[in-house]
Amino acid sequence: MAESNFGESPFTKFLPDSVKLNVVKQKCPVFLAIGDAVYQRREFIERAYMLKGGWEGWLQVELACCLPDYFQGGGGTIFVDREIEMKDSKADVRVDLEVSSGGTEFLVELKCQSFSNSANFLSGLTGDVTKIRNYNEQNNGKFLNGGVVGIYVAGDVKKAQDYCLKKGFTAGVVKECNMIVFFKPF
Repeated sequence: MAESNFGESPFTKFLPDSVKLNVVKQKCPVFLAIGDAVYQRREFIERAYMLKGGWEGWLQVELACCLPDYFQGGGGTIFVDREIEMKDSKADVRVDLEVSSGGTEFLVELKCQSFSNSANFLSGLTGDVTKIRNYNEQNNGKFLNGGVVGIYVAGDVKKAQDYCLKKGFTAGVVKECNMIVFFKPF
């Protein structure tokens, strides 16, 4: 995966220092790019939270358009596609985004909290991890590069953060608007 053309990601200020090192070590610059994109669009996201039908599709399009720019000049061409049918899958499994460069694919499963899915958001987030884990098991443990990203917009931030940390997610809390971006690599 090409490197970001930014020095330090603006989103890293919302992550504890130990987490920043883990993100760099795991070579997951796409997570930081998504965190930056969400942070830059936080006012729209707060308004979109109330819209019937949710806003995940909108964010997929936004990310598909902005992620190549984030990595521009990082040593390769970045391609982003949406709603990817998993190759060799024995089940009907789709992943929200595929970010690829030079033969390296980075898959992202998004979960965006909205008013209509608020009660089931956290279980849905962990359900996405299970969906990918099951895909791996059905396909002889094929390793996937990527992860699950959840955007939590409204509710008990502490409760949501505690729940997701217990499930192995990393959380960046944007305190100025009580938004959390959760990351969990596959």
